[in-house]
Amino acid sequence: MATAARAYRYDAASAQPRRERNTQVRVVPGTRQADAVSPLFVTVVKAAFAVLMVFAVVACVRVWFTAATVNTLLESQVTSSQVDQIRSSSESLQVQKSVLASPSHVKERASQLGLVEASSVESVTLDTDVVTYDGQGNLSLSASLSAAAGI
Repeated sequence: MATAARAYRYDAASAQPRRERNTQVRVVPGTRQADAVSPLFVTVVKAAFAVLMVFAVVACVRVWFTAATVNTLLESQVTSSQVDQIRSSSESLQVQKSVLASPSHVKERASQLGLVEASSVESVTLDTDVVTYDGQGNLSLSASLSAAAGI
């Protein structure tokens, strides 16, 4: 049976150079002064950044107002066209109503349907209504029965 071989070679470790460790650390103080940014320059940069941010916010608000205005104008135009259509339709319906309600049209249409004018007119008189209502507007059976009995 074959045995499992190692994934590395034993002789590879000896081929690598050894590093020597230096345990001494020596700090040499610098003689050159650091290049510092002047506080005035920092203040000017901060102020310029603040102005830029304010300008950006104002520009965004202006764009938002412009978009809202355009949107409102478009809705207004749509509403105006709808009002015009409704007025036109209303005028057309009023004309049609006046034509259909005219006595000559009613007589003509009645004769087309085979109707004739009545030779005499009679009227019917009804007795008083016995149905009564309570204070809340509901039908009252007991009051209606007593009103019917009283007739």
